[in-house]
This record gives sequence, structure tokens and C-alpha cells, in this order.
Amino acid sequence: MKNASPLSLLSITNFARTLAVIFTLSLLTSLQGAPGDPDDTLTFFGPRPIFTNGGKTNVIVDDFAWLDGYIAEQQQTEIAATIDEWSQAGIGYAAYYALGGVESLDAIDFMGDAGKAYDLDGNPLDSFMFTRSSFRDYLINAGKTAIDLGTNYFMLDNASLNLGTLSF
Repeated sequence: MKNASPLSLLSITNFARTLAVIFTLSLLTSLQGAPGDPDDTLTFFGPRPIFTNGGKTNVIVDDFAWLDGYIAEQQQTEIAATIDEWSQAGIGYAAYYALGGVESLDAIDFMGDAGKAYDLDGNPLDSFMFTRSSFRDYLINAGKTAIDLGTNYFMLDNASLNLGTLSF
């Protein structure tokens, strides 16, 4: 009978530990596919459910670009129907907005320079400023439109280059 050396026992122990770690990690990563709420780590954000690779999408983000009152009525009807279809499948919709920009050309034309940030010389900058009432009103009305279309959540991006120049 061959005697087991401490070195051979150590290699068996390391193999067993490695196997246990791999098993535990595979178990934990497979649990991430369980549905969740946007407030927990089990939520999958995705562009559309049909493009999801792996777990079920729980929230679709910004699939229609900015939702505001400047979208044509026919398009609003189609968006509302799509969000309703996703809602029936248990999928929420999150509208995306940014503090420093606007995607709708009609909204940009309507606000003009009144919603923009200004430099110290009084010249309007290219970005919009949420402290300006016209831009703030635009965001509020866009949010109301999004709610009317069936939006469940809002994402507000505050990574704007000009947030440091708060409204001169």
C-alpha cells in the first residue's frame, strides 16, 4: 500500500476547493436570471426582450428616444400600444432624459435660447440648463407625456458638461 504524502493530500484538497468554488459561482450566476424590481440587482435592463441573451428583461430603457409632446400623434399611439404590450408581459419601460440636452428638434426650436445655459458674457451655450424655466417646463411636460404613454420609470442623466455653469 502506497502512503499518501502531505503534498499529494494538499493537491487533492486544492482540487476539491477549486471544484467547490466553481460550483458555487455557477449556482450564484444562474440565480441572476430570476425576475426582479428596478431597485434590486436581479433586474435586467435591455433594449427589447427579443434581443436579450440570457435572463428575462424586466425593464426596457429608452427604446423610443425621448418621449415628449413633439412626437406625432400616430407615433404616440404606436408607442403607447408597444409599452402596453410589454407591460402585459411583465416588462416595465424607463424613459431617458438628460439635464443638458434635448433630442427633439421641434422642442429646441420652440425653446430657442431661453432654455440654454449662458456664459459670463451673456452668450448662450449649446447645452440646456435645468435651472432655466423653459427647459424645466419642457422636462416636466415631457415626463407627463411619457406617463400618459405608459412609462413606469424615469432615468435622468446628469452627466452634462455645463452643469457647473449653473445659469448665469
